[in-house]
Amino acid sequence: EWRLNTTGDADAEAEVAAARARWMRLLSNPADSTLVKRLLAEADDAARASLEPQLRRQLEILRSLFLENGFSSEEIERISSLEAETVSLFNTHRGNVNGRRVSENDIDAILKSSTDVAERRTAWEASKEVGSIVRENVIELVRLRNAAARRGGFDNFYAMQLAAQEIDEDRLFATLGRLADLTDEPFRAGKSVIDAHLSATQGVDVRDLQPWNYSDLFFQERPDTGDFDLDALFAGADIEALTLATYDGIGFDLRGIAARSDLYERDGKDQHAFCVNIGRAGDVRVLCNLRDTARWMETNLHEFGHAVYDVEVDPELPYLLRGPAHTSSTEAIAMLMGRLANSPEWLTEVRGIERSVAERIGGTLADQLRMHMLVFVRWCLVMTHFERDLYRDPERPDLDVLWWDYVERFQLLSRPEGRSAPDWAAKIHLALAPVYYHNYMIGEMMASQIQHRLDDVAGGIVNRPIAGAYLRDKMFRPGASERWDHTVERVTGEPLSVEYFARQFIHRSSATT
Repeated sequence: EWRLNTTGDADAEAEVAAARARWMRLLSNPADSTLVKRLLAEADDAARASLEPQLRRQLEILRSLFLENGFSSEEIERISSLEAETVSLFNTHRGNVNGRRVSENDIDAILKSSTDVAERRTAWEASKEVGSIVRENVIELVRLRNAAARRGGFDNFYAMQLAAQEIDEDRLFATLGRLADLTDEPFRAGKSVIDAHLSATQGVDVRDLQPWNYSDLFFQERPDTGDFDLDALFAGADIEALTLATYDGIGFDLRGIAARSDLYERDGKDQHAFCVNIGRAGDVRVLCNLRDTARWMETNLHEFGHAVYDVEVDPELPYLLRGPAHTSSTEAIAMLMGRLANSPEWLTEVRGIERSVAERIGGTLADQLRMHMLVFVRWCLVMTHFERDLYRDPERPDLDVLWWDYVERFQLLSRPEGRSAPDWAAKIHLALAPVYYHNYMIGEMMASQIQHRLDDVAGGIVNRPIAGAYLRDKMFRPGASERWDHTVERVTGEPLSVEYFARQFIHRSSATT
């Protein structure tokens, strides 16, 4: 997978498909699945409680893995092939802007800086070209995943995946509903400020603003509104060095990880960012496409947050427990660290900005981060609701319309008149990271709760080794030895709540307007 994502090599694509098929076959063995279920289900409460805790947790994880992989041999071969092919299509595709092949970084640059509305529209449309290319692959993957889920007694793959992730669907969507209600008014107020700025700078009436007038491909980030250009603080900066210095300050030397990583953009390479733990034996790597911008500063801090969690798990734990407690747990640490790029304290102590400058812009940066979080919440609502509907009925003929229904409802964007295209399929997660996006939102909530705890025990994060030691001992080293919600309660002293995220980013967000 690493070779495929760093080179787009066709041989690597075939090897990935074969390896993925072997992995899925291993986890679709009905005899093993039955044995695991029996060991857990046949014991009464007393017997189950008497199981050695690590053994019991490994069985619970195995049960989830078997649940996720109840595919037939034919389905396994097809899914493996489709996923590898789709990875390659995303990695190698480059959009066309005025006859020029462009990367996502190139498109991002146009959407962030161009005042030429025609150029912006062309770039935005180019970013969606890949959606039409991969649409049929995505639909077929959804069908195959659903077929296995229904054999396992679930309505669809979305419901099955939530069960495997130990997340209650009703509780999740109740939480998302609460976030929708809490953010509705402040998001509308903040977006009106954004829209007024975009109208003035691009010469477009507010009522005529279109998705390409915003500064990223899916409006999942807050556009620049002229109050302060955070990118200016990173012009000419060594993003890699700043990342290593950040982790040095809390007691983690990640130079070995950086040396194994692939951090700079190149043709044929995956244009996104991720962290991978190969073999769970210390070979942790990060893929990025760094430029000297605030976005890539935040992204690199984020991905190395995943990396530090992976590499600091107790290496003596059994293989199944030698990883983060949950996807949302590692996302929480990544998001916690990524937020530092907006912190006046970090800008002063790590980036080296003069303290007086950092203090002067501190309030503006806090407001920008709050608006970013409001924008991100509304984007998460689009993704989670659409994906659930996609798995409930992938055959419905109005998927393209449904996507824009949710975009209009939650993001308050206008659908382009007359547009008929699978714009939803251009989001790589729907194809290759299914039923994942809710973990970002849970992770953001968790990050705010952990931040509150670190403020209590260490006075913050930046250059505080006590904070790093607390995370290492309380969160990283135990790995997946317990359920994720139990980890949250043990690390922070209370169950996961919306309250800390709301206190940090919603209740105080009126300053944005």
